[in-house]
Amino acid sequence: SACNRDRDPWPAGDWDPRCVPRCKFCGKTARPNASLFDDNQGSFQESLNGRAILAQYELFEAWLRQTRGWPLCILEIGCGESEHSLRL
Repeated sequence: SACNRDRDPWPAGDWDPRCVPRCKFCGKTARPNASLFDDNQGSFQESLNGRAILAQYELFEAWLRQTRGWPLCILEIGCGESEHSLRL
């Protein structure tokens, strides 16, 4: 949504699990900033706020630059940004 474009995701804070979460900026229904199956595809072009992913990626790239030349073993747990390989 338009609220999503220029803002970072915010913590749930004092959200009451008995209530539907609402955007603190526009009041529309909010959702977790987790990649879901149709995010950023078709009519859902701006459904995932990628700002948090980009910030994490930049920190990861900085860490990789610091470890250049070190013997490393990287174990990835999870499916990354693309969960489509998990479909049956």
